[in-house]
Amino acid sequence: RAQGTVLGDFVRQHAMTQPQLANHAHAWFQKACDVAMNANMTSAARVAACELLSYAGYEVAGPTLTQLTQSGDPQEVRLRAIVSLAGYRAPAITNLLITQLNSQSPAARGAMLDALLSQTDRITALLDEIAAGRMKATAIDTARAQRLLKYRDPNIVARVTQLLAGAL
Repeated sequence: RAQGTVLGDFVRQHAMTQPQLANHAHAWFQKACDVAMNANMTSAARVAACELLSYAGYEVAGPTLTQLTQSGDPQEVRLRAIVSLAGYRAPAITNLLITQLNSQSPAARGAMLDALLSQTDRITALLDEIAAGRMKATAIDTARAQRLLKYRDPNIVARVTQLLAGAL
């Protein structure tokens, strides 16, 4: 997905010329949504379903993955849902990650921080929250702060230095 392509995009592009392919892919993605949400399935099956959903379009996978980050489901399912969501560029994901950050377990919080630190616009939003006082600078642990201090964007590095000076 680093090149910005997902299986869902491929299916959408070929839906008119390959309707059978599009229908099969949509059915698989819908089945993955069902498995991911089914508390009666094993955690391994649910994690695998979340992984498959990372290749679907956000419009298909987003609602399911979002719901799983907010649920009382097993941690491994929540973690995989967070990792799968992190690959999408939908603006709603940044808000979701920021608003849920403090209510998560340490492992889920780490996965959410990694997701926030994976894209410049998300880093900016996180730093905006710290600057506005809606989030404590200590929300970013030392190892992640050190990563930010080596970030490719000098404006981000300057803000991190300013905002996290007391926390480092």
